[in-house]
Amino acid sequence: SPITNWSWNFGSGQTSTQQNPTNLFPGPGLYNVTLTVINANGCTNSRTKTVIVFPNAVADFTWDHSCWNTITTFTSQASLTDPNGTTLDLHNWNFGDPASGVNNTSTLVNPIHSFTQPGSYAVTLTVTTSRGCVTTIVIPVNVPQITLPITVNDTVCYGEQATLYAGNPDPSLGTLEWFYSIDATEDPFWVGNQYFTTPPLEATTVYFVGLRDIDGCLSPKVPVFAIVRGLPNVDFH
Repeated sequence: SPITNWSWNFGSGQTSTQQNPTNLFPGPGLYNVTLTVINANGCTNSRTKTVIVFPNAVADFTWDHSCWNTITTFTSQASLTDPNGTTLDLHNWNFGDPASGVNNTSTLVNPIHSFTQPGSYAVTLTVTTSRGCVTTIVIPVNVPQITLPITVNDTVCYGEQATLYAGNPDPSLGTLEWFYSIDATEDPFWVGNQYFTTPPLEATTVYFVGLRDIDGCLSPKVPVFAIVRGLPNVDFH
């Protein structure tokens, strides 16, 4: 005789009369789920099984700073507590920066990323447990626009010192830093001054100036040139 009625009790105070229901359990734990059926003859039968509901991870992350064209370090704060031995298994990051190409995603626990432009980026972390449970969090990360310094070249004769100038559009926003190269890992050799006097020069030399803002972000370095002109030939007899 065919079954005509289904009655589910999920052991959590939740019930259903559907044949194949879905249920969202209120939390992790052990639930005694009972199915009671009635056939066309009015006969009843029941069966109870224990269902284990595993916990989701709590997804969260922090970052040290977010600067344009500078490496930002992200740190996963994902956590999971489960006496049944479930562990965090996978981290999947999306930095919301498609212009960075293959660098827009990462599977490292604590990745780094260099944002390609100033703006607001929706950074997504998805964590998966060893039981296959998935949790996702999206946090906006602001990458500020940093004003570029204004530079003025100087032209001198062979063997003379040049005086180079870099203008800070708004000193309240940050500090000027002078560099010998465009290398991102180089420390500045001159900080806070608008003027720099070179040593005596024998050839045209390029220096670089950046603006470090109050959050510690350095603007792209701007070149400033000390242009050296040759001396005239002099002779007599």
